[in-house]
Amino acid sequence: MKARVTGSAGKAGSIDGNDGRRYIVAGGPCTDRRKFLMERPLKVAGSAAVTVLAVLLGCAGVDAKTDGTSGASMDYKKERRMEVRQPVKTGLKALVVYTTQGGNTRRVAEDVAALLGADVEQVVDKKKRSGFFGFIFSGRDALGKKLTEIEPVQKDPAQYDLVVLGTPVWAGNITPAMRTYLQRHAGRLPKRVAFFATAAGTIDAKLFASFGEAAGVQPEATLGVPAGVLSDGRAADYDALVTAFVNKFSK
Repeated sequence: MKARVTGSAGKAGSIDGNDGRRYIVAGGPCTDRRKFLMERPLKVAGSAAVTVLAVLLGCAGVDAKTDGTSGASMDYKKERRMEVRQPVKTGLKALVVYTTQGGNTRRVAEDVAALLGADVEQVVDKKKRSGFFGFIFSGRDALGKKLTEIEPVQKDPAQYDLVVLGTPVWAGNITPAMRTYLQRHAGRLPKRVAFFATAAGTIDAKLFASFGEAAGVQPEATLGVPAGVLSDGRAADYDALVTAFVNKFSK
């Protein structure tokens, strides 16, 4: 299966071979039926017991190894970095804003920033999300599109020509931290924005559509990075994917 990037809002971040009916989950694809079975009672009850049911159905969150919420982080010092000898010429003052839990989204954010010659801002969730129950409640919060407490950010997105926003995928949604950042900066994003997301599996176009709704602006380009592309054996694929995404902003 080959991943591809698209700047089209209708097909944003889709993966070749995706049947359009899959959702990003912890243990594999979550079908429409399984999502329906857990989503309705989850919205009504919102209890830990129902969230456990969601996990058992395979629809609660993303795998910790890919940037999920179990507290198992990557060894960031050993992560492979893209070699960037010369940033892509865009003529734009750019900012990359991201949230991360396990490290994958941070890796992509810093590689994109290096290629763009951009500033970087990490949005830090103040809520504890490690451990089993952290994983459980994080999936519930993302599915319920809840907000959270975040640490103060330093950079004003209104001062940039281009803002690139990145998030892990939790329960088929953007993280509460990213949703909170977008709410607090409503109306301050420039006209030119782009989105990227990391997940255990394929990334549905619906994710980027909801991302755009939360941001209040549609993306100029999107990038979906499944965990498999981040493996050492897929280095060339990963580099090509990120480079193609950034080249959409070249002069």
